Amino acid sequence: MNVIRSNASYVVKLLINHFVSGLYSLILFAVFSMAFGGEYQFVGSLIAISFYLFMIYSFMWEAGSKRAVGLDSDKMKKTDGILVMIVGSLPYYLTTVFCAILSFFTTNAEFAERAVDRIYDILFYVNVFFSQSMYSGLFASIFGGIPSVSPFLYLASLIPGLVVGSLAYIFGSKNFRLRTVFGIKYNEEKEKIKNNY
Repeated sequence: MNVIRSNASYVVKLLINHFVSGLYSLILFAVFSMAFGGEYQFVGSLIAISFYLFMIYSFMWEAGSKRAVGLDSDKMKKTDGILVMIVGSLPYYLTTVFCAILSFFTTNAEFAERAVDRIYDILFYVNVFFSQSMYSGLFASIFGGIPSVSPFLYLASLIPGLVVGSLAYIFGSKNFRLRTVFGIKYNEEKEKIKNNY
């Protein structure tokens, strides 16, 4: 748990980022729905997903970089980034996982209709409009509407964030900048000057 304590500020940033990205995606979803009908909802969704993943990458790269300064990079585990990501997005991940689990419990019993089915409906729409709402426009455009989307797609939508966050943490700990892959040179002196102001 030392990893979580040392990255506590980034855990909070991830929680806030997920919340803000969810609201941002809802705004884009509404704008694209009103402006273009249901045809271009996926465009707003792709913009929201890109924003969400970019912010995760930025936070986790910085977290990995700062952690490497305070700790020998050989002692850092490759799973540290995944652990920070899971704790930083735990409330959102739990709603998605529980919704997928509850989808197995379908029955015609009266109690189940009142309890399990209602809880499932609530969790499903929490994912649609809040937890994983970045992906809702994309899923709705593919399947023709929100009710047709499987809860397991929302479960699968957790994977890109986990992968991007854990890779960014490793890149940050190695001081590897992704822009160098695309031939964009990094001017360290210029960056230091910019950070001082």
